[in-house]
Amino acid sequence: MAVPLYLLAPGMNVSRLCLGSMTFGEQNSLGESYRLLDAAFHAGINFIDSAE
Repeated sequence: MAVPLYLLAPGMNVSRLCLGSMTFGEQNSLGESYRLLDAAFHAGINFIDSAE
């Protein structure tokens, strides 16, 4: 199932779902983090919250 996109500005579409990455490197191993990023990318998520 593709993630719906939101038109943020002309030519700039972002996914309506966001992947939070606060636990990457702390609670998730490097391998788990890559697997989560890959799964999100393949699902159509292109919005990643990297703030702590």
